[in-house]
Amino acid sequence: MLVFVGFLILIIAGINFVNLATARSAERAKEVGIRKVLGSEKKQLIYQFLSESLLLSVISMTLAIAFIQITLGVFNSLLPEPLEFSLTNGIVVIFAILIVLSLGLVAGLYPAFYISSLKPVQVLKGKFKSSSEGNHLREGLMIFQFCISVILITATLVVFRQMRYVQQKDLGFEKENIIVINHNGQGQQDIETLASELRTTPGVMQVGYGNANPGGYYFGIAFQKPGETDVKMVRGTTISDHFGNALGMRLSQGRMFSPSFNDSLSIILNESAVRAIGLTDPVGAMLTNSANPASPPTTYTVVGVVEDFNFESLRKTVDPLALFSTEGQYNFYGVISIRLDSNDISSSIAAIESKWKQVLPDEPFIYSFLDSNLDGQYTSEMATAKILALFTMVAILIACVGLFGLAAYMTNQRTKEIGVRKILGASISNIIKLLSADFVKLVGISLLVGSPVAYYLMNNWLQSFAYRTSLTLSTFVAAGFIILAITAITVSYQAIKAATANPVDSLKEE
Repeated sequence: MLVFVGFLILIIAGINFVNLATARSAERAKEVGIRKVLGSEKKQLIYQFLSESLLLSVISMTLAIAFIQITLGVFNSLLPEPLEFSLTNGIVVIFAILIVLSLGLVAGLYPAFYISSLKPVQVLKGKFKSSSEGNHLREGLMIFQFCISVILITATLVVFRQMRYVQQKDLGFEKENIIVINHNGQGQQDIETLASELRTTPGVMQVGYGNANPGGYYFGIAFQKPGETDVKMVRGTTISDHFGNALGMRLSQGRMFSPSFNDSLSIILNESAVRAIGLTDPVGAMLTNSANPASPPTTYTVVGVVEDFNFESLRKTVDPLALFSTEGQYNFYGVISIRLDSNDISSSIAAIESKWKQVLPDEPFIYSFLDSNLDGQYTSEMATAKILALFTMVAILIACVGLFGLAAYMTNQRTKEIGVRKILGASISNIIKLLSADFVKLVGISLLVGSPVAYYLMNNWLQSFAYRTSLTLSTFVAAGFIILAITAITVSYQAIKAATANPVDSLKEE
């Protein structure tokens, strides 16, 4: 992703160079004419202009390396894994040299051939002016530049929208105000003693323990209906009597595990498991687990059905799941989940730590919040969103620099036209509209070309999520509005400057 977006930014910078070099070729036209009259060949001129382009590229790379050294620490704060930069790394050096050569040559190639092809007779007579072909090329390059900006802005909006959707989606359980404590597998008696103590702690609403919280590790297990040979694989985890209540799991049929029952041979299924196994009346159904050939099959009774909840990343659909009681043979547990009252969480955590040290003095008290743990599943996507936003701003800034220069050139080309129009009665607003209309047209074409590309790319990216936001028209409208606003702000200065100039200054030489 970094390489791809960086490559797009280089393209925008290269387009700026080509546009501005060809647009301002009139300023070097006389130089070329005189050099040709004095005997310079075309290849010599091409070599000169390519050398200038390469020199600019070398200077830019030098400044870039210095900038990297200064800002790498800040940039690494956006990434899940830090980047390292060293000029002693052969790959980095080779890559930098290739970028310098390719960017300098590719960006300088057209301006070099274009300027070196100017005819000295016309240039020295002062008859040089931009050709329609040159104008069309600049417009085409600008459309391409705007297309890249449309893609980057749309991508940024979509990624942020998907991350907001992920954070706000109803997962089928409660994730707020729940702290998670990992432990080293102390005896069940100690954990139950701790849970009982914590339930009497002020600010603690519910306590449960089990093998894993949503986002953790869930094992696989096979079930058969009694008398059938068809095996159904489901995911599995163990929970205590109060675990489901602590996480706010929603019961659709039957009951949850309870201290009032011996649930060592009881299971609770989610709705996906009910469908996958093919149970029409699940509560009371018998299911056999024969995963261990060394021991006889174990038959479990389904005592409840919970609504599907996203116990894994939203990149996946909800798998069939079986919940086992910690009273049974799958009596392993590694996490304690504690629901807190939101009024004074810090005081509640301090009280929990005190109880922990009383019951488990030799085990460290390390806790985290469930909602933060779940957000951690999308660390890569969060980093992508931040980096895309940063790179999009850089790309837009570079595009604006080129747009500003090109607007100045195009306005200068129409100075006398503007003077004549003002003398004939054109208002300042009419002049501004006239000068801005061409750029607005280019933005419109860019939106028509860039939006389908952005839709294709971001639709493919969203396919990596089983649960995702939709690509709505509003996203592309917002991207278009942002591009249009940036263009208007960038061009308006030159347009206003030209519209308010004294027409006498531009026409007095005629």
